[in-house]
Amino acid sequence: MQAQDDSPELETLRARNERLQAVQQSLFHISELASSCRQLDTFFPKVHAELASLIYAENFYIALYDSRQRALRYPYFIDIQEDHPPPPGSLFPIGDERDSPTAVVIKRGAPLMMSRAEDEAMTRADLLGGSGPVAEYWMGIPLRNAAGEVIGAVVVQTYSAEHMYSDEDKSLFAVFASHIALAIDRVMRMATLEQEVAERTAALASEVAQRKRAATLQAAMYRIASLSTDDISLPEFFTSVHRVIAELMYARNCYVALYAPETQTVSFPYYVDEKGAPTRPGSDRPLGRGMIDYVLRTGVARRVDQAGFRALLDAGELADVKGSLAFRRWLGCPLLIHGVVRGAVAIQSYDDEHDYSDEDLGLLSFVASHIARALERRQAADQLQAANRELATRTVKLEASNRALEDTLATLEMTRDELVRSERLASLGAMVAGIAHELNTPIGNAVTVSSVLDATAKALSGSLNAGTIRKSELMTRLADIEHAAELLARNLERAQEQIASFKQVAVDQTSEKRRPFDLLTLVNEILLTLHPTLRRTRLDIGIDVAPGIVMDSYPGPLGQVLSNLINNAVLHAFDEGAPGHVQISASRHNGQVTLSVADNGKGILAEHLPRVFDPFFTTRLGSGGCGLGLHIVYSIVRTVLGGSVRVESTPGAGTRFTFELPIDAPAAQAALSPAAARP
Repeated sequence: MQAQDDSPELETLRARNERLQAVQQSLFHISELASSCRQLDTFFPKVHAELASLIYAENFYIALYDSRQRALRYPYFIDIQEDHPPPPGSLFPIGDERDSPTAVVIKRGAPLMMSRAEDEAMTRADLLGGSGPVAEYWMGIPLRNAAGEVIGAVVVQTYSAEHMYSDEDKSLFAVFASHIALAIDRVMRMATLEQEVAERTAALASEVAQRKRAATLQAAMYRIASLSTDDISLPEFFTSVHRVIAELMYARNCYVALYAPETQTVSFPYYVDEKGAPTRPGSDRPLGRGMIDYVLRTGVARRVDQAGFRALLDAGELADVKGSLAFRRWLGCPLLIHGVVRGAVAIQSYDDEHDYSDEDLGLLSFVASHIARALERRQAADQLQAANRELATRTVKLEASNRALEDTLATLEMTRDELVRSERLASLGAMVAGIAHELNTPIGNAVTVSSVLDATAKALSGSLNAGTIRKSELMTRLADIEHAAELLARNLERAQEQIASFKQVAVDQTSEKRRPFDLLTLVNEILLTLHPTLRRTRLDIGIDVAPGIVMDSYPGPLGQVLSNLINNAVLHAFDEGAPGHVQISASRHNGQVTLSVADNGKGILAEHLPRVFDPFFTTRLGSGGCGLGLHIVYSIVRTVLGGSVRVESTPGAGTRFTFELPIDAPAAQAALSPAAARP
């Protein structure tokens, strides 16, 4: 009898033990799934199946909360009475907790279990909203990440009164929810990490590509600069330049126009186009209203497609355009020499496969600036050759007229040879032009004085031969000869001083050898080479350099830094023709030299200030700015001189560049000289 009375109790214990084992087994499976989960779309159905084996879970869904957009999305949704389940990727905005029972769970961060009667009572009291069918019993548990933040909710519900949820079901469901939250948080953190890795990888790839492009561009510009000193014809020069451009961008169709503002005529020394040339290369024609003429007239780089072409036609900027009009994209950039349009270079494509971007326009503008400088150097070389021929002619006349000037004429001959060698080695057209310009005055004065001296000597000789000369006339003639000799010596001494200064700067900037030098002397020599450029402006240069600062460094690269900064001030800091002041200051302290170049010009906008040292950044695209001047300054200071640079500027109040340079430059940096990168 006792065994029969205990039988129901044993059966109950057995059933409870079996349920506990089933719960333990399910939780073990869920724990394994959560720790190994990589894809939530495969994890959620398995969790649903495990949960359904323990409690009634025919209707089961997971809601995730996006706190930034204050909206819910439902990555997993199973409901037997819902005709239109929410798409997994859709967002459903929520306001406060009255929007729905799910919103209550998420906003409060606490479990919620209610019956149909409780749901309807809260709805009538305007404490709960929502849409869709009302369940007999509804139970929701918040999902929390590892930081304890609510990231969503998991819900089960039943539409049958016979399936009622107990507190035990609620506790069991809460355990399931913690494992679900663990898997979701883990996958979301993994996705975030993978995204960060992908973004960093893309950024590094972009940086590597940019550096490779900058290196390629520097090499290309060095080749163009080298071409300007080669003994080749102008068509051969442009053919080689075309090859360089083709290495940087699509340039199957390329042509160059040269413009003479004095006669307003245009010539095409180089024209390569798959559709044929509209005019015979090398012939001159009047300035018209074609595409290249538009760039020559405006002096602005342009990127034109078919829509832009028609707009220019409608505006009357273009008319009677020659050549094929079937281009897809056209790029044209002016060639500016001393701020004057002297030509233009253009490339174009006839198919959609090869398009040009604003970056390509900036790159072509940069190439155009180097082509212009190469042309300027070639013109300067021609002018120097003409000056040398004229100097040789005058030298012969001086030797024939007065043997007493042979030593002086020999010095002039050596000076001329030194200028020729300097021009060939340095390949610095602007400096050579400056030499020719600055020497013209003292040498011209010397020639004039020599002519007067020759005439005076002949007159004196004639009077002596005729026997008609008087003592007073003799004394006057001798005084004239003495005065002329003094003027001649003074002008030749001035020419000799200028030549010595130019020679030192040229040697420094071509050899880039390390040597001791006086900083104040270097500054004065650099300003002397820039005098032809500065004299066309209304700028005055102030120098406040402490005397006796002797550096053991690289005077060539340091001179390049000063030249770039002063030219940058001329181009950007002041409007054309506006007065201004540039101050160069330097002092020594603790083995360092603090060098600054400041102007009182327009200043730099705050949003541009962090980018002034970036390659290709310029506010004067197509108007003389190439975007590498300050980048080269930064590279030289950091890699060659072993120093640092900072810039300070206020719009309307000017700009100051400050350098901290070691008195003794690091020897290991010498191999990093950026000579090939010079603009």
